[in-house]
Amino acid sequence: MKHSAVQRTPPPPRIRGARALFTGIAAVMLWICAGPAWGQVVMHAPDEVIGEGEYLVRRTIVDPVTQQPWASKPYRMIVYGDGKQAIADYEGLTDAEGRTLSARFPKPVADRDVAARPVLGTGDYKLFVTLAQPSGKRIKNQFYLFLFGGRIFAGLSDDQGYTAEIRVRVAESIPAQVFVPPTWGASSLAAWREEVVILNRTVEVETPQERMALLEQVVTLGEQQSGETLAKAMSGHLRDAQFANAVQMPEALPALEEQWLQMNIDQALADAKEKTGSLLDSARLRAIVKVWEKEREAGLKLSDPRIAQSALMRQAIALALNLPEAQRLLAGDLLFVTRILLDAGDTDTAAKITRVNMLDEYLDHDNEGNARQLAILSEIALAQGNAGKARVLFSLANALQATYGFKQPFSEAQPDELAGLRPRFPDGGPKDMSISADAIAELRKQCVITVTPGIPLFVVGKKDLSAMAEAMRSIRYLETIPALDAMLTHGVLKKGSYRRSLSCNGAPAESVTVSDDDLKIVRSFSMQESILALEDEEVLKAVVKDVETLPLPPDVVKHWADVLAVFLEYAQLPPGQYPMRKLLKPFEFKFRF
Repeated sequence: MKHSAVQRTPPPPRIRGARALFTGIAAVMLWICAGPAWGQVVMHAPDEVIGEGEYLVRRTIVDPVTQQPWASKPYRMIVYGDGKQAIADYEGLTDAEGRTLSARFPKPVADRDVAARPVLGTGDYKLFVTLAQPSGKRIKNQFYLFLFGGRIFAGLSDDQGYTAEIRVRVAESIPAQVFVPPTWGASSLAAWREEVVILNRTVEVETPQERMALLEQVVTLGEQQSGETLAKAMSGHLRDAQFANAVQMPEALPALEEQWLQMNIDQALADAKEKTGSLLDSARLRAIVKVWEKEREAGLKLSDPRIAQSALMRQAIALALNLPEAQRLLAGDLLFVTRILLDAGDTDTAAKITRVNMLDEYLDHDNEGNARQLAILSEIALAQGNAGKARVLFSLANALQATYGFKQPFSEAQPDELAGLRPRFPDGGPKDMSISADAIAELRKQCVITVTPGIPLFVVGKKDLSAMAEAMRSIRYLETIPALDAMLTHGVLKKGSYRRSLSCNGAPAESVTVSDDDLKIVRSFSMQESILALEDEEVLKAVVKDVETLPLPPDVVKHWADVLAVFLEYAQLPPGQYPMRKLLKPFEFKFRF
C-alpha cells in the first residue's frame, strides 16, 4: 500500500500583504505559505502507520512556548521530496508524548525535509514560516512573532527552523507580518512566558472584543512589572493589534484614537528642536493624520463615516483652514484630509482647504505626489461641474505618470487616485494630453533661453531665473509642458518672417526669418520637461558640416533659439486631445563638449 497523502486542488491566494519585519537579521529567508485550506483533510490517529518502504518518518512535536511535548493536540506534517515539492501532507492528533503518526517511504528522507508543526486555532486561513540563513542553514530556537488581523502569536522555531502553523477564521484575506527580533531567544520567551501565553490566545478566540481584552491584559501586566517586559518591548505592535480590533468595534475606536493622538503629540513635542510645550499647527495636523494612517493600516477605509464624522476630523478641518503660510509644508496631510472629505461628499470643504492653502495653484511634492494632488483637484472640479478644468487636471496627472513611469497605487499608504478617476474620462488614454486654450496662451508668453553659448540646449520659461523657479511650481506652468510637446509635434507654421514680441536673453525683440529647413529642425528637438535639446546627429551635420563636437558657432545656436521662440509664439494649435510624443522619448544629450 502506498502512503496516503492528502489530495488537494491547486493552492489558493496567499494571505494578502504577508511581509517580514526584522531588526538586525537582514538576510533571513522566509517561506510564507498562507491561504484558505482546501480539499478534504483526513485526520490521522498517532498510532497509524501509513505507506510502504523501509524508511520510517515519525516526529515528536513540542509546544512552541513551553517546549514541552505537544500532547494530544492538532499537528500537520509535510514531507518534501528532492525537488522541494511536498510528497506527503498529513494532519492529525499527537499522542500523550507529542508523537505523530508513522509514515513509511521507499527512499531516505532528510530531517530538514520533514516539517512537523503544531497547529493552533481553527479556520480557513493559515500562516506558517520557515527561518533560514541565505546559506540555507536553518535558524533554530529563534523567537518569532506573527501579527495579523489584530492577533499576535509568539513562539520559538524548532530544530529545523519551522514555526507553528496558525489558523484563523476570517471573512477575507488579511495582511500578515512576521517579526524576528535577533536578540530574543529561548531565555526571552521564558522570561515573558506569562505575557506570551495571554497573547497567543488571540489566535484562538473569535471576536475582536475578546482579542482586545487579552491585549489589554498584556499591557496591564507589562505596566505592573519592573524592568523589560514583552509589552514594553513590542508596544508598537500591541498598539497596531489594538487598532486592528478597534476598527471592528465602533464603541472602542474614539478612545483609542485619542490615546494614539496624544502619543503622537507627545512624541512630536519630544522631537521638537524648541521645547516650547506646544506644537505648530502643521505638526498637530500631522499627528491627526498619523492616527488615520494607523486606522487604514488596520483595515478601516477612509470612506468609513466614523472618520469623516469624528472629533478628529473637526480638529483637522479647523487646522487645515487656518495654517499660517509658513507652515504649509505638509501638503500630503492636507490632501489626506481632502480625500476623506471627498469620500464623504463634502466637496465644498475639500475645495476650500485646497484654495486656502493654494494647493489649487502650486505643486510641492515629488512627481507621484503631484499626480495625486492633480487627481484630487480634478475630482473637485468634476464635483463642481467644471468638466473642462477637470479634464485638463486629470490629463496633467496622466502625463506625470506616463513620463516618469511610476505605477498606481502610488504606495501602500495612498489610494489609487488616477484609477478611480479614469472611467470618468473614457475618451482619454493614459498617454493622451488635454491641451486647453489657457495652456497654449501661457506657452506663448514663455522665453526660449540658451543655457550655454554654442550648445543647442534651451529652457522654455521666464527670463528671470528666480521668477522661473517660483513659476515652475505652479499648476499653470505645468500645463505648458504637455502643451509644448503638442506644439512641437502638431503645431503648424508657414515659412516666412516673424517679429518676436518678447524680449528674452537680454536682447530686444526682433524679426526672425523661418525656412522650411528650420521648421524640420523644430520637429527634431528632444524634450525633458521644459528643457529642449537638438540631439539628432544627422540633423546637426546637415546644418553645420563636419561637426563632431560642441560648441557650435554661436550664431547658429542663437538662430535656433529665435526660431523656437517665434514657433511657440505663432504656430497654430487648436485646443484638444493630443497623444504624448516627445515627453515619452528618452532624453540623452550625447554630444561631446
